[in-house]
Amino acid sequence: MPLEPFRRGPTWWARGRVEYLGAPITDYYRCSTGASEEAGAWDWCRAEEERQIRRHVLGEDAEAQPPAKFTFADAVLLYKPSEADAGYLVPILTKLGSMAVADITPKLVRELGEELYPEASTDTWVRHVVTPVRSVINNAHDLGHCAPIRIKGYSKEERVAQDLKRGRKSRVKKTPGSWEWLLKFRQHAPRRHAALAMFMFMTGARISQAVAMHPDRHLKLDQNMVCIPAAKGHDDRWITVPQELVRSWLRCLDFIRAGSTARRTICVFSVSLIDQALERDGPRPANWLASICCHFMPLGAMASARK
Repeated sequence: MPLEPFRRGPTWWARGRVEYLGAPITDYYRCSTGASEEAGAWDWCRAEEERQIRRHVLGEDAEAQPPAKFTFADAVLLYKPSEADAGYLVPILTKLGSMAVADITPKLVRELGEELYPEASTDTWVRHVVTPVRSVINNAHDLGHCAPIRIKGYSKEERVAQDLKRGRKSRVKKTPGSWEWLLKFRQHAPRRHAALAMFMFMTGARISQAVAMHPDRHLKLDQNMVCIPAAKGHDDRWITVPQELVRSWLRCLDFIRAGSTARRTICVFSVSLIDQALERDGPRPANWLASICCHFMPLGAMASARK
């Protein structure tokens, strides 16, 4: 069988034979790779296979050329990140970009979270560091460039210790918005903020979906229907909405169409028109903080913003 690593105590060993065109060309291996991580053991096996195949084909005296080092930066170039992941990878590249992927261990990645974001929670470390690094390396593995990597998450004890260190608790349970709060909010908020809050409350739409809606592509107000844009792996979906929501939208659209100069930039809840809306609707309301949170926070968290 081909060379493969296996754990023996704290060290990874290799067993098997080097094969060329389906036939073994070496004796059976059962020896230590000297690696403490599985990824390093896989790298040893691949390097030994390349050395023995080169020796078998070119002869004993052939001068072996060392393989080029495959770095984390090389792996990033093969990866197609989302816009958010691309932003997370920028500071990671400053630390790991020149390192060989074979030298990147799970422990190193986990410690990098605290180094880059000392004031953040362990959940943030997972999202901003562990997940992007794991995705980049495993994508390169799928393309045949390196061994895969497995990185376990942070334990509850690590999460609590980090919360104590930064003086703030993570995973705080949010108080969801209620009809009572929503109706009070609408009495003071500008018209588009009020319509946005009601739309998210009644449909469960994300803020990114709401601000992406276009009056021509996503609204059929004569039929009391709206289209929730695709997100998180789900396609566009059309739903029926109450007449009260339709009336609030009609008031918004009259204002937006009157104030927009470029048709292609019109959105139902366009963030770029906040200032224009404020000028038209008058002074900032007393609960201005809640109004801004209505644009940039999930509705489930808006109730806490008023405190």
